[in-house]
Order: sequence, then structure tokens, then C-alpha cells
Amino acid sequence: MCVYLPTKSTTDSKIIFDDCIDQLYEIVQKYKGTHDIVIGGDFNEDIVKETNNSKRKIALLKFMKECKLTTNHKGPTCVNTSGADISEIDYFLHSNMDLQPSKRITDHPVNVSDHHPILLQMQCYLTQHAQQTSNNQKLKIKWEKLDKQQYTDIISKEIIKYSDMLENDNESIDQIIKDTTNLMSETAKKVSKQKTYGKNKLKLNIWNKEIANALKANKHAYKIWKDNGRPINIDHPLIIEKKLTRKTFRTEIRNEELRRKHNERNILIHSNSGDKNLFYKLIRKQRQNGNTFINNLNVDGETFER
Repeated sequence: MCVYLPTKSTTDSKIIFDDCIDQLYEIVQKYKGTHDIVIGGDFNEDIVKETNNSKRKIALLKFMKECKLTTNHKGPTCVNTSGADISEIDYFLHSNMDLQPSKRITDHPVNVSDHHPILLQMQCYLTQHAQQTSNNQKLKIKWEKLDKQQYTDIISKEIIKYSDMLENDNESIDQIIKDTTNLMSETAKKVSKQKTYGKNKLKLNIWNKEIANALKANKHAYKIWKDNGRPINIDHPLIIEKKLTRKTFRTEIRNEELRRKHNERNILIHSNSGDKNLFYKLIRKQRQNGNTFINNLNVDGETFER
């Protein structure tokens, strides 16, 4: 997994940081039994520096301990405006003790970031599975939308050889009928211009006026790009406009998701501890996300671990 944890620039950064840690914890608990977990990215917290005693560092180290994840010291990865290395905030967290330690790359020729790239090498064994195709699907021909002239031209051209076969006594009548039927069927499929609808239909759990306007602008930019011959030059104005509108659309989705998370958090903070409706609502939501496990159970001071 690739992560980017929040910075310390906002007053609620610790709350957002804890929320991200909780999400990572749930993902690790869900997939650790079937997958090798590797989490890499910018954690925006120096867990190596001994003088750092921040709550964020404590939360991150606790997460690593609970999930049995480890990392290694590579040296500072973050550079300040003066070009000096100041802190190590980029890591690879993993549970595989056989992996080679990650490395810091300080001499990359094209790196213009204020972070040094880090590298972790691992062996992967990938198996390619052949894609299964269903032959049982029946294609319904819409004759009212079929190109009848093209259909007639193809049949008239191909049917001649079957007429010659009828004059040959060695040819089976049943086979000729079967081949002719197949010719008509395949030709109809070829010229019917069948389209698949619904597979690429956009499905969003969130929606607002800003998202609708951004999607409309993106579709408009795509149509203009398509009508002008689909230019492929990345510097073409239509390509740039299409990318910008798509970026704006995704940004509006993320903004709405963040707004809803803040609203849910505020409701929890200001709610009454005896609000049963909210309590059961949270339980239902947790179950809908597939998180039905319990890590440990406390009974009369005794802890039973999962």
C-alpha cells in the first residue's frame, strides 16, 4: 500500500492522523492472513529521532507493534529549503524479516522533490491466469438498427459458393444449411454495431452540485477532444483541458468525502454517550464495511485475544 499521512499544518491534524492509522489497522487485520503487507510512503512523522516524543510518533509506533510491522533506519529523507537533510519521515513498513533493508537514494539525477526517494526490493512470483470468456451469452440482433445494405452486400458475395456446393452431389445438404445459417448469423452480428451499456456507468456513493458541475465540464471537454480527432500530443490544449477537468472532478469528490468525515466526527464528539440510535448506527456501518472481527474481549479484567 502507498500512503501519505497528514501533516501538522492544521489544528485537527492529530485527529485526522489517528483516523488514517485506524484505517490502516483495519486493512492490515483484514488481509494479513492472506497477503504479505508492505506499507510505503510519506508518514510525516520521524519515528527514529530520539528527542521526538510527539503523540503522532507514539500512535505510529503502537500501530507498528500491534500489527507486527518493522522498518529500518536509512538516514534523513526530508530536505528543507536550504537543501539540508532534516528528518526521516519516509518508510517502508513490513512484516517480512527476509526482506533486504530499504535504501535512501541521494544522487538521483532527475529528483526535484524535497524528499529523497527510498527503495525496497522484493521478489514477486506472478501467475498469469487465462481470461475466461463465456460462450453461452446470446446476442440479440436489433434488426431496426442493423446496416441492412452492408448485410445484403456481404450475404450476396458469400452465398455464391453455397450455390455451387448445391450442384455437387458429394456435398451434404444438412452441412450446407448449417454453414449458410452460420453465415447469416455471423454477418448479422458483424454489422449490427452492438454496444455494451452500463458496464462503465459511473457509480458514486456521494453527490452534490459541485460534483455534478465538475462531471458535466469533464464530459464536455472529452466530447470536444473526441470531435477534434482525439489528439495524442500531451501538450495539446484539448488534452490539457480534459486532464484539468478530470482532476477537478476527482478533487470535488475528495472534498465532499472529507466534509462528510468531518461532519460524522463532529456528531460523535458532541453526541450524548447514551444515544442508542447513534450507537447502533455505528455498528451497522461497521458491519457494512466488512469489519465484523473483534481483536480482544475484556471480561472482569481478563483479556481474551482474537
